[in-house]
Amino acid sequence: MKNRLIAYLTVLTLLISLPTIPVNAAVKAGASCKTLGLTSVASGKTYTCVKSGKKLVWNKGVIIKNPIQTQIEIPTSFNDLFEKRKGISLAAWQRSRSIILENSSKNGSLEIYTGPNTKPYFDNYPLAVGLVSRLFPNRMEPTRTVIIRFKYIDIEWADTIFKEKFGDIQYQQMNSNELGRLVPLQCNSTTKNCPNGLQQTSNDGTSLILEGIRNSDEPNDATGKMRFYSGMLQAHEYFHSLQRIPIQGKSEIWPHAWFREGGAEWVQSMAINYQDFKTYSEYLKLNCAYECSKLNELDIAEFLRTSKENYILPKFHQYLNYNLGAYVIEALVAVKGPDTLIEMYAQMSKKLTFEQAFKNTYDADWDYVIPILAKTIFANLHGR
Repeated sequence: MKNRLIAYLTVLTLLISLPTIPVNAAVKAGASCKTLGLTSVASGKTYTCVKSGKKLVWNKGVIIKNPIQTQIEIPTSFNDLFEKRKGISLAAWQRSRSIILENSSKNGSLEIYTGPNTKPYFDNYPLAVGLVSRLFPNRMEPTRTVIIRFKYIDIEWADTIFKEKFGDIQYQQMNSNELGRLVPLQCNSTTKNCPNGLQQTSNDGTSLILEGIRNSDEPNDATGKMRFYSGMLQAHEYFHSLQRIPIQGKSEIWPHAWFREGGAEWVQSMAINYQDFKTYSEYLKLNCAYECSKLNELDIAEFLRTSKENYILPKFHQYLNYNLGAYVIEALVAVKGPDTLIEMYAQMSKKLTFEQAFKNTYDADWDYVIPILAKTIFANLHGR
């Protein structure tokens, strides 16, 4: 492969949601292509790779009105990450989209239980789970996943179903892992609302997903609406089950919270929006708009340097593990691909430190990468 990969985007008078992806072969109607759904611009037209019989070929193309060619360089390593920072989102999205398009779902059985008084905002769990599965084709997944969805009024029902499906011993063990009863922890007894979700894995490898359903969708919460109705929340929790498989029962030291939750936050947007670059990138920006805007470059470096497992400094908001973490994860994926998000767990299952696992996974020292990430993410957050 060439060391320098250049992605050409066409900026139209109206904002488009799906950027084009360059290919090495000549693009013309009827010529063969390699990836279904791939798009490319040539001679003032946008061509799409479609299936014709048993072959993949470029279609006739759509004429682009008033095209203005802009060049975005894709980072290839941590050494050019800052220089080519404007191409990070596109690089991560392109890498991952091609994987989703080229693979099929291999997830195990899904048992979905919904409270008698509960109506979920998103009701296609197999779609969300299947997209996450396709994004990680070489990784193991649970053979059985139990999903329990409930509003506050159905708390006791949900707890009964949990105990019934896992048995007394696993029920007690999984509750003790969270220092309390798992089902009530997803709810606020004062507001009588259940805004939280959680994934746990039993000793026999069965994945449990508890999905609290809010009483209302909070219409003023832009990112909340994106999560509630799209399948993002479901993709987020299912990805946690993939993280656990390589490491559970092998090591007590896991990757830091920002890697765990930032990874799930990034995966949920990538998986659900694999055909919509605009929504994918907008979600990450909106999600990080408030808390992340308070941070300077030194703050970001300090956050990454001092965060250990589930601990972050009191000066930092806990949600930075999710929104800032997703930005860090995106940069890592842009350089080395999404499979590294599971490989870190596989490495740490050997009882390695985070720093050792990072070195083995990303071919770079964590201390060397921290200032690069801090400088790059700060610049991108502020449009510099």
